Amino acid sequence: AQLLQDGRVLIAGGQTHENGLVGADAVLYDPQANIWTPTGPMAKPRIWAQSVRLPDGRVLVAGGMALADMPTNTFTASAEIYDPASNEWSLVGEMSKPRYSHFLITLPTGQVVAFGGARDWECCWTASSFVGEIESFDPNAKTWRIVAILLQPKADAAATLLPDGCAWLSGGRWSYTAHEADSLRICAR
Repeated sequence: AQLLQDGRVLIAGGQTHENGLVGADAVLYDPQANIWTPTGPMAKPRIWAQSVRLPDGRVLVAGGMALADMPTNTFTASAEIYDPASNEWSLVGEMSKPRYSHFLITLPTGQVVAFGGARDWECCWTASSFVGEIESFDPNAKTWRIVAILLQPKADAAATLLPDGCAWLSGGRWSYTAHEADSLRICAR
């Protein structure tokens, strides 16, 4: 879910408890009117994706597992943007690695950074299951590029933007059972 600039909330993708299907459904909730309205369908139905609002009000959704990938149990590197002005979704460039359990954060420069994540099922995590590449998304070019590598790749970390414009990455897991208590400060150059 992402709060839009006009106060509505975008909820995109996911699965239902009843049938477990991953949906392309995306809806807008208007808290003032207490009304739900559908958006156009997502370009790629997905679950376990991450989203972040861009400075211009659009919403970037990246990673997770796409419905088309469910039979092979593989995760996706695809990304797409929702534009509230047109109420439509469009695919953008893919990340270099498929990932879920990652984190997205928008920097003051307008760039979005993707940290960590995994590309295998949690039950079967090994050292090679984790994504070490930190990638930056340029909303104007609609492309990703690798900007750094995590020394200890991990999933399920938390991140926040610091007042100086740097990102703080903390915690996470680097195996099915091992949790990490370290923190990392990352600053855009």
